[in-house]
Amino acid sequence: MLKVLFADDEPLMLEGLRFLVDWEELDFEVCGEALDGEDALQLIHSTRPDLVITDVRMPVIDGLELIKKFAESDFQPKFIIFSGYADFEYAKEALRYGVSNYLTKPLDERELTEALQTVAEQIRAERKLASRREAVSAFIQAETVSRLLMRENTAEEVEEALKTLNIHPDSRICCVLAQGDSLDSSHLRRQVYSLSVEEMFINITAYPFMAGTRKYGYLLVFPAEGPELDRMMLASWFNEMRTQFSRQVLFSVSLEHTGTTFLNTAYN
Repeated sequence: MLKVLFADDEPLMLEGLRFLVDWEELDFEVCGEALDGEDALQLIHSTRPDLVITDVRMPVIDGLELIKKFAESDFQPKFIIFSGYADFEYAKEALRYGVSNYLTKPLDERELTEALQTVAEQIRAERKLASRREAVSAFIQAETVSRLLMRENTAEEVEEALKTLNIHPDSRICCVLAQGDSLDSSHLRRQVYSLSVEEMFINITAYPFMAGTRKYGYLLVFPAEGPELDRMMLASWFNEMRTQFSRQVLFSVSLEHTGTTFLNTAYN
């Protein structure tokens, strides 16, 4: 279900939005309401809605300024704006920032429904495309790690791969092999696993790589300074990883090594 947030300085308008359409039927859930742009800004950051429906004229931070703040940010929700006819020129500027639709007051149920259906289709299409790109990127990275561990790269390719993966000459490394039936291909889709079971894992990352049929490899990389990767830490992570497998899974792990010259040693 998609999340939608309302922003308008008129309480009656907010109430009208809640009941104008059947949000659940349109696959939306209302995650927040704001009476001015400043509150809307905070709510967008905290709730991260898929869609924001806002008036272009509001106190403190108006709708146009709100849209501008997210036009070039890492998080970019969709926007539908509405206003009175007198604000049309003002609203046209907002449309230049990629606003999905512009509606005039009083809002019409049919027009709002059509706008919501259109933006929902856009969001799902973009998510599908992003998922495909993520999958391709993840498999490319997994192949890069595999080639790095098996010494199948040129010197230039090794240098570029280490830079991309943020592996340094003094990095500590070890390899983990998991043998079992995985529930799906998410093992590769998640490009970097965070060993975040405990605070002690905060600086350790695990890069998946291709290891063979029913075999899943992970290159663990952690900084030169920090806690040793002991059995208790690994056991905690293994317990988290077991949820990705449908049956019994066997984990094996290499000794800890320091330096990129030992990548193949850790793999073997």
